[in-house]
Amino acid sequence: MVVFFGTDFYILPPGTNRTLFIERTNQMLTYIRDHFPGRRLVYQPHPNETEEYTQLDTHDFIVGNKELAEIFLYDNAEKIEYVFSAYSGASISAYSMGFNSAIFLETITEVFSIWDVHALRSYFAGLPQTFFITSFDDPLPIRSTVQDEDTHAVFRSISESIGDSRALWFLVADPGFSVKVMTVAHQLRTLLPHAKINLIRTKNRRWPLIDKRNEFFVDFDTVIDIPFPSVRYRARVDQLIAGYHLSRYLKTLPIVRGDAIISFTHASFEEDCLLSYFPETKKILLLENRLYD
Repeated sequence: MVVFFGTDFYILPPGTNRTLFIERTNQMLTYIRDHFPGRRLVYQPHPNETEEYTQLDTHDFIVGNKELAEIFLYDNAEKIEYVFSAYSGASISAYSMGFNSAIFLETITEVFSIWDVHALRSYFAGLPQTFFITSFDDPLPIRSTVQDEDTHAVFRSISESIGDSRALWFLVADPGFSVKVMTVAHQLRTLLPHAKINLIRTKNRRWPLIDKRNEFFVDFDTVIDIPFPSVRYRARVDQLIAGYHLSRYLKTLPIVRGDAIISFTHASFEEDCLLSYFPETKKILLLENRLYD
């Protein structure tokens, strides 16, 4: 299977040349057809798409069902040979999961304003050259093989940071991180058999999409759903009141000295509260190198 993740191009930034974007996307699909004859080609719609794919030349492609990219990749891992997109974060997820993955960003720079191009290049900064197709005449880029030794070193580093903590608290804001969270929790269950592993989920309307997938939660002793909506940093009365109620709830969580907080939420209000209210915990932030840079 070769997968192309689509774009909800009806809501592209103001000033975007949508007609040219559709034209270039068709060239991307042709590139895939030319390089993968005889394969099962899948156009995987963005969760926010309506009928964008009907504006494209998707002949030879099967149009998949809308679902979380990471879950789709997880479910079809053994079948997937390559993953493409125009400039989707799904391609980053695919790369981080070990797939051959590439984007066509440099072929659509005329579509956007110079500021949007700068922002997109910054978003993908730090990924290797094999992640970028700069021309439709480029050969198919192939990444180097992921070494098992590198993977083992990552988990050893995490377990050493946790040390003798008796309870681990994973804080997760988006089900898009569920595959990564499940993977880390599963490895730590083996490396730290003494530890109780808990999951704290911030409120997100997409959690029900995976709630019935028991394999994502089997390694957690407890799953806590925060009952209050997430808070944005805005000086509005409703947000101040919401922040008050959310912070009071977070302060009551049974986190104690020496526990480890492992966060995937990237500087959220919930994360800031936990780090403030439980200062004597071990604090581990798991984020991608490019975001750290």
